Amino acid sequence: MSGYSHLPVVATEATDIWTTRKDPCGPAPKGGWTAGERAGYEKVRKSFDRVLQATRETVYVPQEGEDVQLYEARLLNDLRPHTENYQGFINLPGYSPASIAKLAPEIVHEAMLEPKREGRLVEIKLRDPYGRPFSEFEGSKASWMNHFKAVPAGEGVFIDGVRQTILAR
Repeated sequence: MSGYSHLPVVATEATDIWTTRKDPCGPAPKGGWTAGERAGYEKVRKSFDRVLQATRETVYVPQEGEDVQLYEARLLNDLRPHTENYQGFINLPGYSPASIAKLAPEIVHEAMLEPKREGRLVEIKLRDPYGRPFSEFEGSKASWMNHFKAVPAGEGVFIDGVRQTILAR
């Protein structure tokens, strides 16, 4: 017996997102958090954690004068270069919260497809409900599985520059 539980694992994020992810402070980090205020920012940051890891994007902690909606709009602005349809300039902070709520799933979905478009595999680090770290991978399976593909039967194989034929049985 390995000692590990065979219960299903539900992925959760770490409780204090800014100390575990070590987001940089930025030019004017927000100070004087209230408990309710911090929870709103953490909820937004946790909802973007997977896509930020997949795109390898680093974002600043909430800045002074930034409410939760502006923080969400800034994170979406940071993800736009990783999409195909939202590359152009969109002033998301000028949009209404309802418009941002409509755009957010599309931008996040397109940004999550970036590793696959580029043919690479990226690691996303998560924690289970007990705090144990584990990894999931997003992107192109061919980036690591092609290494294990066999040479098709009948294809040429060269040994010392001379073509050899492998016959299928």
